Amino acid sequence: TGLSKRFQNGNLSIQYSNEVSSGLGVVRSVTRDEEVTGQLTQVLSENTSSYVRAGYSSTKSLSGNEVDTVATAAGAGISVRFLEWLEGSLSYDYLKQTSETGTRLGKEGERNRYLLTLTATGPSWRIMK
Repeated sequence: TGLSKRFQNGNLSIQYSNEVSSGLGVVRSVTRDEEVTGQLTQVLSENTSSYVRAGYSSTKSLSGNEVDTVATAAGAGISVRFLEWLEGSLSYDYLKQTSETGTRLGKEGERNRYLLTLTATGPSWRIMK
């Protein structure tokens, strides 16, 4: 389920999901997965755009207490077209996740990621006629 609103120079979107799934992979029990995310994008000029996003998710074991996790995330970035063929972007992402198992308490992880990207594009190559 989601909501989206367009503005003159941007877009705001909010997504929500809540589902029950059978355990495959790491978690072998039935789980309830819930997630909320939001993102705001903004066109700052003809060649520059930015975004801000945030999210929350949780996974709860319904049969037993194998693994329960909670994660929060946030990020922001900016993208600039320098030339017709050259674009660059800078972004930051943060993630914090806490897991609890039936036998042990509190496994916690945190990540800060910075990403600088340069993209050059050229004309399409024709390999065969």
